[in-house]
Amino acid sequence: MEADEFDRSFLQLHPQIAAITAMDADHLDIYKDLAHVQQAYREFASQVSEAIVAKYGLPLDPSTLSAKFYTYDIFNPKADFHASNLRLDESGHYTFDLIYPQGVLKNVRVGTLGLLNVENSIAASAICLLHGVDPEWIKKGIGSFMGVKRRLEEHVNKPGITYIDDYAHHPAELKGSLDTIRTIFPDRKICAVFQPHLYTRTRDFASEFAKSLSIADEVVLLDIYPAREEPIEGVSSELIFNHITCKNKWILPYDKLLEWIKTHSVDVLVTFGAGSIDRLVDPITEILENK
Repeated sequence: MEADEFDRSFLQLHPQIAAITAMDADHLDIYKDLAHVQQAYREFASQVSEAIVAKYGLPLDPSTLSAKFYTYDIFNPKADFHASNLRLDESGHYTFDLIYPQGVLKNVRVGTLGLLNVENSIAASAICLLHGVDPEWIKKGIGSFMGVKRRLEEHVNKPGITYIDDYAHHPAELKGSLDTIRTIFPDRKICAVFQPHLYTRTRDFASEFAKSLSIADEVVLLDIYPAREEPIEGVSSELIFNHITCKNKWILPYDKLLEWIKTHSVDVLVTFGAGSIDRLVDPITEILENK
């Protein structure tokens, strides 16, 4: 089960075991600031009864928790669960040796792409190992799991054109996804299309969004998807646009994106967002398949 920190709904849960992957500032329309976000996570952690597997370095104090406390990380050997001998193959998949308190699980190949999914695999492995799952079954599961919808989901992959769709709508998520795509396609032109989600999130993280998006070679910003919010005066996609450092950047109305893609030279196209942009995935796929 994924626990959602939005509107503090995860505080309704009292799990036996939990993985805590991050405690970033988000949903500042609900929480006042980062300190309040982190306090909510600490409250959630206090409700876990048996074991917590937390990303190494998160501001959690094990002495205040009733559950056993473990840490994980990719590179930090101080973490209870971490990777060693990490390598990247030509297809963009990572293989690593998992170091854990009772031993080493060698040659774990991750079926999904990117360092973020190496990190996620370590957290998932830790939970399984704490439940007594056979390490070889863990390795098979990580290798065969191909991901979920709208998480670096590939829709077109043909000579000269690749199209990927991703749910990322927070600066840290955007950076993680674009870093992964840049690793897989180091010499290709990456165009990121982003539909900002919520006026408050755009206002609160405009410069952070711009920094993450600037990893791409080209950026297209759509209008903000409001979801549950009313417009805020002075808040638009231009707040992000003005801070983007790559030279090729555009702001487009939502209903003009398909025509833009038809006439634009596409190499690696990535669509991002948690709003209505998912409705354009199939038409974009059709356009690019026929280019």
